[in-house]
Amino acid sequence: MPRVAKTFAFGRKKRRGPNAKPRGRHATTQVCEDGVETTEDVDMDEPTSPVQPLAMNEFGPSSSAPQIDSEPAPVEDDEETETQTNSSRCEQKMSAFVDHSSSPDPEAERYYLVHSSFFLAMLDIIVCPFCFGSDLSLDASSDIGMACRFTVECNTCQKPVWSKCTSPKSTRRHDINVRAVVASKECGVPLSTMKTMFSIMNMPNVMHHKTFHEIGLEVREAAIGAAEEVMSASARVIKERHQSNVYATERSSPSGVQVVNVSYDGTWHKRGHSSHYGVGVAIDVDSGYVLDTYTVSNFCTGYTRAPDPDSSQYLSWFERHKPLCNKNFYGSSNAMEKLEQLR
Repeated sequence: MPRVAKTFAFGRKKRRGPNAKPRGRHATTQVCEDGVETTEDVDMDEPTSPVQPLAMNEFGPSSSAPQIDSEPAPVEDDEETETQTNSSRCEQKMSAFVDHSSSPDPEAERYYLVHSSFFLAMLDIIVCPFCFGSDLSLDASSDIGMACRFTVECNTCQKPVWSKCTSPKSTRRHDINVRAVVASKECGVPLSTMKTMFSIMNMPNVMHHKTFHEIGLEVREAAIGAAEEVMSASARVIKERHQSNVYATERSSPSGVQVVNVSYDGTWHKRGHSSHYGVGVAIDVDSGYVLDTYTVSNFCTGYTRAPDPDSSQYLSWFERHKPLCNKNFYGSSNAMEKLEQLR
């Protein structure tokens, strides 16, 4: 009896099942034991006996030779290859600006959360280098924001044994305090929330709000300076590549100024068309380097403490506030991207 393939109906079309045999007449080629190839037409609708393939040995085809199962060729993972390509592209871009040979060891710059009993347990296994006494005490009352200074004193000879701050000091700020402010800005967490988190974990106070604000201004100036430095370096690299004819086409204006093709993209601080901040970025098409950015804002916290606009004190307040005002846009969030592109 001929084998009937299963069919599945989806609307007007019918498709064959995955285990269905091919239909119609097809030419098949077989290799006999004497090495002669024969070709015949086989009706695929009729049941046929399975044909066992003959293995090849050094004397030719033989049915008694052991069969060797050939392993399929390995298939490369497209996602892994794409990830490696993207990482290599990022490394090529950063190699023009960052010298990794002078970068610090990440293990040496790491912080750990340690319970106070850990230090008390260490005092039990050390002795005073002056009187070799074991009666030592630990003082950690000197808090400098999130950093604190530990002092070990000997109660026998009344001499300080060891004193060290928990965070290194860069310029006039401790590293842990600067990192805390940067983390707060990146995560959008205010100082009050950080204080609540630290109080729940029974840790020292984060820092004073004035110190937090001062560090925030210093971080902002440092970030702006670093961004301008990187964009200037990007412009120099692109100019050198154009002068060395790295790119296929050479473009320049009649005045001799180098012309580059850029793509523009804009983004907002948050989704929902309700963000107060928008950023526009100009990217070089050939290299992918960022050449310029522009930030717009339709909000400034100074206006929340401003006098009434109808009062006589508002004009004098506005003149003092104008140089420090962060508001440079007076439209909606949807219109920010157009203004960024025009700038």
